[in-house]
Amino acid sequence: MEYCFCDLKLHKVATEAVDGVKSVGWMEKLGMKREGDTEKSGKNNEGNWADLCLYGLLQDEFQSMRS
Repeated sequence: MEYCFCDLKLHKVATEAVDGVKSVGWMEKLGMKREGDTEKSGKNNEGNWADLCLYGLLQDEFQSMRS
Protein backbone atom coordinates (compact mmCIF):
# COMPACT_ATOMS: atom_id res chain seq x y z
CA MET A 1 0.00 0.00 0.00
CA GLU A 2 2.82 2.34 0.78
CA TYR A 3 4.22 1.86 -2.73
CA CYS A 4 0.80 2.50 -4.29
CA PHE A 5 0.06 5.68 -2.36
CA CYS A 6 3.50 7.15 -1.66
CA ASP A 7 5.47 6.19 -4.76
CA LEU A 8 2.79 5.90 -7.43
CA LYS A 9 0.63 8.65 -5.86
CA LEU A 10 -2.59 6.73 -6.50
CA HIS A 11 -5.86 8.17 -5.23
CA LYS A 12 -7.44 4.77 -4.59
CA VAL A 13 -6.58 1.08 -4.57
CA ALA A 14 -9.50 -1.21 -5.41
CA THR A 15 -9.76 -4.97 -5.65
CA GLU A 16 -12.27 -7.75 -5.98
CA ALA A 17 -12.27 -11.35 -4.86
CA VAL A 18 -14.46 -14.39 -5.30
CA ASP A 19 -13.03 -16.05 -2.21
CA GLY A 20 -15.05 -14.75 0.72
CA VAL A 21 -12.70 -16.17 3.35
CA LYS A 22 -8.96 -16.02 2.61
CA SER A 23 -8.83 -13.05 0.24
CA VAL A 24 -11.29 -10.95 2.23
CA GLY A 25 -9.30 -11.42 5.44
CA TRP A 26 -6.13 -10.37 3.67
CA MET A 27 -7.76 -7.23 2.21
CA GLU A 28 -9.13 -6.24 5.61
CA LYS A 29 -5.71 -6.78 7.19
CA LEU A 30 -4.36 -4.25 4.67
CA GLY A 31 -6.94 -1.73 5.90
CA MET A 32 -9.25 -1.96 2.90
CA LYS A 33 -12.98 -1.45 3.41
CA ARG A 34 -15.75 -3.53 1.91
CA GLU A 35 -17.56 -1.42 -0.67
CA GLY A 36 -20.09 -3.96 -1.82
CA ASP A 37 -20.74 -7.20 -3.61
CA THR A 38 -21.74 -8.04 -7.14
CA GLU A 39 -24.00 -11.04 -7.46
CA LYS A 40 -22.71 -13.99 -9.49
CA SER A 41 -20.33 -11.88 -11.56
CA GLY A 42 -17.19 -14.01 -11.29
CA LYS A 43 -16.31 -17.66 -11.43
CA ASN A 44 -14.72 -19.59 -8.59
CA ASN A 45 -12.00 -22.23 -8.92
CA GLU A 46 -14.58 -24.88 -9.78
CA GLY A 47 -15.97 -22.79 -12.65
CA ASN A 48 -19.24 -21.94 -10.86
CA TRP A 49 -20.66 -18.44 -10.81
CA ALA A 50 -19.96 -16.68 -7.51
CA ASP A 51 -20.43 -13.28 -5.92
CA LEU A 52 -17.51 -10.86 -6.03
CA CYS A 53 -16.53 -8.97 -2.88
CA LEU A 54 -15.41 -5.42 -3.72
CA TYR A 55 -12.86 -3.66 -1.50
CA GLY A 56 -11.12 -0.30 -1.67
CA LEU A 57 -8.85 2.07 0.20
CA LEU A 58 -8.45 5.79 -0.43
CA GLN A 59 -5.16 7.62 -0.07
CA ASP A 60 -6.61 9.78 2.74
CA GLU A 61 -7.67 6.68 4.66
CA PHE A 62 -4.21 5.16 4.23
CA GLN A 63 -2.53 8.34 5.48
CA SER A 64 -4.74 8.45 8.58
CA MET A 65 -3.89 4.79 9.35
CA ARG A 66 -0.18 5.66 9.32
CA SER A 67 -0.43 8.54 11.79
